[in-house]
Amino acid sequence: MKQHHYLSSTYIKLLIQANKQLEPLIISVVNMPLDKLINESFIDGAMIESLINLFHQHGLDSWVLRHNKQLGVSSHGPLGFAVLTAANLEQAIQVAADYSSIRLSYYDCIFRHKNKRAEFIFNEQTKSSLTSRWMIESGVYVVKQLIETIVAHPLGTNAQITFKHAPPSYRKELENFYGVRCEFEQEINAICIPSSWCQISSPLSEPATFNSNLRKCQELKQALPGEQDIIKSTRQILKNHFEQLTNSATFNKLEHKKNHKHQNSSSIQNNTPSLSFLAQQKHMTTRTFTRHLAKHDYSYRKMLEEVRQQHACHLLENTHYNIADIGACLGYLESANFIRAFKAWFSCTPTQWRKNRKN
Repeated sequence: MKQHHYLSSTYIKLLIQANKQLEPLIISVVNMPLDKLINESFIDGAMIESLINLFHQHGLDSWVLRHNKQLGVSSHGPLGFAVLTAANLEQAIQVAADYSSIRLSYYDCIFRHKNKRAEFIFNEQTKSSLTSRWMIESGVYVVKQLIETIVAHPLGTNAQITFKHAPPSYRKELENFYGVRCEFEQEINAICIPSSWCQISSPLSEPATFNSNLRKCQELKQALPGEQDIIKSTRQILKNHFEQLTNSATFNKLEHKKNHKHQNSSSIQNNTPSLSFLAQQKHMTTRTFTRHLAKHDYSYRKMLEEVRQQHACHLLENTHYNIADIGACLGYLESANFIRAFKAWFSCTPTQWRKNRKN
């Protein structure tokens, strides 16, 4: 999936503070004054990857080990304040997963419970193995800090960190830095803790501060370029499906071979894009995709119904197809189900709606 990547300028600001010797390298890539660069909200992904490759060429082996030790939860703006003031660890980790995209686009986060373990998963979103490794190692460190702040003790042997990439040369140093056992060449990038910890109350819990910063996170996420694109492109997939169905040989059979109507309608019903199919098109899990829709007050069912409504009106107004065939083109196996749905939408039958439009 082609994606426009970005990174909060905060990370570069901390990098400069940690090592002034990197300034000439950064200037050689960004071609602008550093004060202007760090005052930007985000830094373009192409620029970030050029910087990371240049740092690596000059001997920097690990971003998190060498320069991000001072990167704390509170340095993440509204997201940091929201997770720190959440009611408990469960809520804090879920918010961190839901809104990681307001800080960077290099990984997508999932929080889940499996076999009495809570897993915070980092799904890489870039093909650059070096950039992915550095970003995920830093992300793991921030989440580790968050968990330790709320449970009020080091993670120790109760936690486990897994990475998909091969063991780096600094493996032992990284394990000592995290204070947690790390395993490499695993199926997922994740930090795992006992599920029972998730009910631990946050010592910094403050509902008013949490709600205020959560609203800011929601506003920031909705302002991201890709968020509204998800809604528009998903709607377009559904719209294209029904339009192609109308123009397909299947529909021609419906119109000209009435004796096969139920067989073809059943085929149409089964081919309506499912929630899991749409999630796969967006390279997301069903749960993550559902949360994306919910952030914009949408659900799969609501979006499907809206597209069906629009296409039903289009066919009623612009074609001579009968009601049963229009219902079949919208995925309704029985015309009675289509008529019932249409009455719920518009408080009249499809036939009445068509007559009213003509009048």
